Amino acid sequence: MRILILIFIVIINFNSAPAHAKDDFFTACDVSGSTTLYDLNKNQWYKTNAQDTQMQTLPASTFKIFHTLIGLETGATTLDELFKWDGTVREYPAWNQDTQLYDAFKNSTVWVYEELAKRIDITIYQKYLSMSEYEGNGNINHGQNGNFWVYGNWGISPKEQINMLVKLYQNKLPFSISTMDAVKKFMKEGNTYGKTGWTRSNGQHIGWWIGYKDLSNGPIFFATRIRKDTDQELGNFISCRKTITDQIIVSQIEKLATE
Repeated sequence: MRILILIFIVIINFNSAPAHAKDDFFTACDVSGSTTLYDLNKNQWYKTNAQDTQMQTLPASTFKIFHTLIGLETGATTLDELFKWDGTVREYPAWNQDTQLYDAFKNSTVWVYEELAKRIDITIYQKYLSMSEYEGNGNINHGQNGNFWVYGNWGISPKEQINMLVKLYQNKLPFSISTMDAVKKFMKEGNTYGKTGWTRSNGQHIGWWIGYKDLSNGPIFFATRIRKDTDQELGNFISCRKTITDQIIVSQIEKLATE
């Protein structure tokens, strides 16, 4: 009973905490943005910025979760396929080699997923996005090299990201259990399942970290999106995606719930 009361207090404290207390994590990283959490067992949302959690932007490489589901389900690729490097030297060493899908997911190897986009008709994307209620603003007709998730005008909100992740966790997306289980293994890092993303749009860096933590008292879903002007020094922007998320989860949920 005492634990239940403390959890209830945590929920109240999170949603009623002064704005500056929530903003401190973002200020320390010199970024703007939000973290949105969802406690599945309690059907409870936690939002550091209610307006931001509804705002749609490019999902960047977080779309690799859903993209991998489509690729495997439709037979556009397999877990064993070896994608042959074309010899073009790209930004990161891990991108400059023959690559299987698991490594392409972990290393965010853009060219592998652009190759997948050549094999999957846009109507197939639209079909699965619609069936999953993951369309966002629906504008996937633009991009670069078929890449509408890093470039172009497509937009997904943090809340929409979490809604998709909950369905994945519950095996309620329109994919086979084997396909969803395979992608969950791709996402797994200890007790955390997730994917990062980073792109530039409209003069801003956009960084994502989405997923869920499989905790003893049930899963906590998260979607952190941070932004920073591209004319500023990048600093610790990349690491702050996860740092902010962990700080908020620990300070607002786990700490008191385990007392």
